[in-house]
Amino acid sequence: MFGNELFNQCFQLVKVWQPKQKYLNEDDYKKDLREFLFNELNKSNPFSFRTSEKINVKTETGRSLCDIGVGRTVGIELKFSNNGKMKKSEIDRLFGQITGHKKEY
Repeated sequence: MFGNELFNQCFQLVKVWQPKQKYLNEDDYKKDLREFLFNELNKSNPFSFRTSEKINVKTETGRSLCDIGVGRTVGIELKFSNNGKMKKSEIDRLFGQITGHKKEY
């Protein structure tokens, strides 16, 4: 599973993801989503042509990496707000982060 197929599957999974609980910070949401994606992407599927090799889903570290990396082809950047509203500066920062991540993923 590579490229657009993996991206599309991740996109659909993120849309249906429901965190296990309400968290107080972004890191806990990141861990919850990472675990969900790993479990869903690596479920056994008798109709899949994929080998038994697991899809790597990891929490990334460092300034140039996304919050979650999936198979080194899909990068996910999470944003968290306690009140459900994002400041314009955070939205602008997100666009800058995405631009930087496009080189990696």
